[in-house]
Amino acid sequence: MPRANFLIVSLLLTACAGGGRGPGEATQTCESGSDGCPCVSGECDEGFACTDDVCVPADPIPDGACGDGIVDPGEACDDGEANADTESCKTNCMRQACGDGFVGPGEGCDDGNDVPDDACTDVCAPATCGDARVEVGEACDDGNADDTDACLSTCAAARCGDGFVQAGVETCDDGNVLDTDACPRSCAPARCGDGYVEAGVEACDDGDADETDSCPSTCMAATCGDGFAWDRVEACDDGNADDTDACVSSCELAACGDGFVQAGVEACDDGNANEADGCLSTCEIGPFCGNGVVEAAELCDPCPESCDDADPCTGDTTVGAAATCDLSCSHADSACFLIDTTTSDNVYVADPDGDGLTADNTLSVGQVDSCTSIVVGAFPRTVPVDVVGRNMPDTIAVQFRVYYDPDLVTFSTANYTPFSDGFLNVGFLNLPMDPASWERRSVLGVSSVDNVDGDTITGGVYIGEQGPFFSADSFHPASADEPYAADDPDGVVLARLSVRLQAASDGELVTIDLTNDHAPGTYTLRYDAVSGTVETALEEENMGDGILAVNTPCP
Repeated sequence: MPRANFLIVSLLLTACAGGGRGPGEATQTCESGSDGCPCVSGECDEGFACTDDVCVPADPIPDGACGDGIVDPGEACDDGEANADTESCKTNCMRQACGDGFVGPGEGCDDGNDVPDDACTDVCAPATCGDARVEVGEACDDGNADDTDACLSTCAAARCGDGFVQAGVETCDDGNVLDTDACPRSCAPARCGDGYVEAGVEACDDGDADETDSCPSTCMAATCGDGFAWDRVEACDDGNADDTDACVSSCELAACGDGFVQAGVEACDDGNANEADGCLSTCEIGPFCGNGVVEAAELCDPCPESCDDADPCTGDTTVGAAATCDLSCSHADSACFLIDTTTSDNVYVADPDGDGLTADNTLSVGQVDSCTSIVVGAFPRTVPVDVVGRNMPDTIAVQFRVYYDPDLVTFSTANYTPFSDGFLNVGFLNLPMDPASWERRSVLGVSSVDNVDGDTITGGVYIGEQGPFFSADSFHPASADEPYAADDPDGVVLARLSVRLQAASDGELVTIDLTNDHAPGTYTLRYDAVSGTVETALEEENMGDGILAVNTPCP
């Protein structure tokens, strides 16, 4: 049957079947997209076509026409009712192709042209950064995500300040325009001399190599001592603090009168114009106290620091002063007490010339030893030490205080007449004798011993009428009128002390210390024709201590 006749018959059958509504018939619900109902977005159910926004039965497709489902001559494809301009076979029975203006399967877009750099590329893909095509809005597109080449992953051309270090072109890029950080806007690492002051690193940076301006090539602010002479500010700058060279530490040229002695040029420089202070205004040395040369009106230059001659038997007197170069020292004989640790060479001889007379009895002292090394096999051991006196005229009595370590040694006795003339015991205090009666005075010795604290006071005095004849002199040549001799300057034995070494002294240096640090102290009593007696206290410097080195050498 021809297609036209088939359509007419179909319409008639539909009408006869009650496709319409008669009077009194109920209204039926119209389902969109079905026959006689509104189209849905211009679409209808299969077999219907949208005409005037109402779905009506579609005309049957003639045989051999596009859409009949048969690929006829001139057609590239025919999917029948599935033909669509958005499918692989379009409504004109031609295959979907990029550039045909229809977005078909596999296409992201199709603007109907082959322009590669518009919003839809010539491969029907929407233009995007990274597709290796430079499209509208892109400066470049190299198709990769490498931000170190000339085209960034954002399709922007690489430039200094974009925050990416372009390989071979930039050495840094921190993405800012600060010139005070480690990477200035030049995209080269900050360095001294680039003209930018790097915060916290440089004090200045003027971009030049001039060492004489306010900012030398070190990028540190010019200052005295940096080794660069600052133009119109410094006369010189040798970079050191030596004030004896040609450029002093104030960056001024050395000159006479600046207070610094320029080596090899000036002999002195005291910074003033006083011609009487030893350094002339010409920086030459003039006469003055302290130049090491004894000049007119000077007694010494240099002068000794002290007049102490370290001799306990002299009194040291100072006249003048070292500061004025008129210091003079004198050393007068002074009474002194010494500890002699070797007693064997201290002797008394009743008749030294062998004439059978005792009128020339003599007391002499050998060398005074302040230290003796003794060998002790068994303890305790008693040993003698002598107290020797010098410069003692008309002596009536002596007294001295002794300190010692009671753990090492204890005090035993003090003998003021340790010698004998064959009849009487003899010592310095009773050495004089009456030439008519050959009598000597008796001597009284007294000691207060404290072996707990190591502090003993002892003294001796001759008994009888006091006067110059019976008051012994420490230096006295033999004579018929005063028949005795005392051999000063070596001295005389005032007393012989017996001390007892304890076991603890083995290997130790035992000190016998004469002192006068508290009363009653150490003194001499001599006869004086005017006042009768004169007491003279001895100072510490007038006393010499002794050391017993027990089973050990002396220091």
